[in-house]
Amino acid sequence: MNRPDRVRALRISLGAATVASAAARLYPVAVRTVVRHNFRLFMAGDADALLRTFADDATLVLDGTHSWSGHHRGKAAIRAFLQRFLDENIRGDLHEVFVAGPPWRTRTAARFTDAAIDASGRIVYENHAMIVGRIRWGKIVHQQVFEDTQRVARFDEYLRRVSSESGTEDPGAQ
Repeated sequence: MNRPDRVRALRISLGAATVASAAARLYPVAVRTVVRHNFRLFMAGDADALLRTFADDATLVLDGTHSWSGHHRGKAAIRAFLQRFLDENIRGDLHEVFVAGPPWRTRTAARFTDAAIDASGRIVYENHAMIVGRIRWGKIVHQQVFEDTQRVARFDEYLRRVSSESGTEDPGAQ
């Protein structure tokens, strides 16, 4: 290979490396942007906006011995969970969102706080959580919520009490 060909090959290689490096830096920014956008839509009442980010066979895991806990598998189960979250008037704030890894093996973590307010404006539930997830090619395949499960259990008690006082069925009753 003569000198001009070597220089050209080197320039092409450097250009490709620069593009790859820029893409690697931009990917986490893009993921954070999409996560925050879909979360805002969810908090505005659109469960399907968030549901679209889950793979068909995704799993959403919440530990504990309360009505929200379990391994919610598949979009139907995850949608039911998300809709109940909205129906119980829980609203939250997404704080930091951390993203690492390539598109085929992305890891995420987000700090989240949430609260439920009753009709009189009183806060009846507050919690903080870390949401840890795995994303593959743009779809959430697994998400686990780490939160204070005793606060969730107390919220369940509140919901049961309100349900029995009003004569309505508690959607989380087991």
